[in-house]
Amino acid sequence: MNLSLSLSLSLSLSLSLSHLSISLSLYPYLSIHLSISIYLSISIYIYISLYLSISLYLTYVCVCVCVCVCVCVCVCV
Repeated sequence: MNLSLSLSLSLSLSLSLSHLSISLSLYPYLSIHLSISIYLSISIYIYISLYLSISLYLTYVCVCVCVCVCVCVCVCV
């Protein structure tokens, strides 16, 4: 019984050490994947905010031009 307990403990320890080594060997890849994900999410946020700001600016310019044209037409007529 003592031998089987010892074998099971050594097997358990061996499995947990192999799991730990696999986790540590995957750590750089997971870290790279995480940094790529963060970079992509920040890039998407920047592109969306840039698109929204440009569209708002163009809307503002169009409204201003329309108002100016309407005022000029009303004054001239």
